[in-house]
Amino acid sequence: MSGNSAYEVARRANIERNNVVMAKIGVKSLKSQTNKKSKKSSKSSKRVRTSPIVKTQPTRRSKRTRAEQPTYTGETIDNSMDIPDELTTDEIRHKKIHKKKMTEAETIAKSQLWLEANKITLQNKYIKVEQGNDQWHQIAIRKWGNHVHLAAAASESKIDWEKYVLSRTSNPSNEIEKFPLLQEEYQHCTWRLLIACVLMSRVSSANTKTIAINGFFRKYPTPSLALDSLLSDPTDAFEILKSLGLFETRFKGVVEVTKAFLSNPIFDCGLDKKVNKIYGIGAFGVDSFNIFIRGDARNMYPDDQNLARYCNWIRSL
Repeated sequence: MSGNSAYEVARRANIERNNVVMAKIGVKSLKSQTNKKSKKSSKSSKRVRTSPIVKTQPTRRSKRTRAEQPTYTGETIDNSMDIPDELTTDEIRHKKIHKKKMTEAETIAKSQLWLEANKITLQNKYIKVEQGNDQWHQIAIRKWGNHVHLAAAASESKIDWEKYVLSRTSNPSNEIEKFPLLQEEYQHCTWRLLIACVLMSRVSSANTKTIAINGFFRKYPTPSLALDSLLSDPTDAFEILKSLGLFETRFKGVVEVTKAFLSNPIFDCGLDKKVNKIYGIGAFGVDSFNIFIRGDARNMYPDDQNLARYCNWIRSL
């Protein structure tokens, strides 16, 4: 016996039978010819180098040392606004800090100073107005609706209707040329300007913003009408504002702005939660209020790029 197992003997016999069949049909010879051609082609495809390898130095070099960490000076690039050359770094820093960190007393004092400084100008907007609070009360009702009575209900003391009206009266730029910004379309009405800021926030399409805001004011021309309709049924408002997204947040912002506008004895808008913060109005809305309602564009250096460019444009006129 050869010592092979029965399986090995059977396997070898099977291989022999296969070889005989392959030889009869010519497969075996074809396979061998293909292998010979492939070997020749692989040899001929090899590139023959005729010149010796010459090592050259790289033409570009980095000045940075390998594995060395970069050092930073702490400088940053601010593209949000173009600071005038005549302002020093300390003056710019003071302006920004002063704007963001006003105390309660400073905020109230600033509003009072603005009101006194612009009192004559604002009074001239109302021709043939007789002296006395009753006449100013009628002006308030005519401009903003019957819900101005909310101020009397919210205040512990008697309302000074003259201050009520004047604190809500805008003092916009008188420039004939437009920049333009969407806020310029609503700068003659404080309530509309702030509502527009709530609605345009986080919306990139100018066409979408314009259609929604104009549709809102067609439906709700005064804050009193808006408050009546919005608190009774938000369905109409949803149909108008749904293209802007974030409806719940915007709806609440619109309602809170309208309530504050109607009920505060002296109206102001800021970022101090204890004094003049209004839900839905952030830094963008406050800066827009000071620029377009208070007429303080020349002294403003806002973080928003569009507002910053507008203020720079006003300073250049």
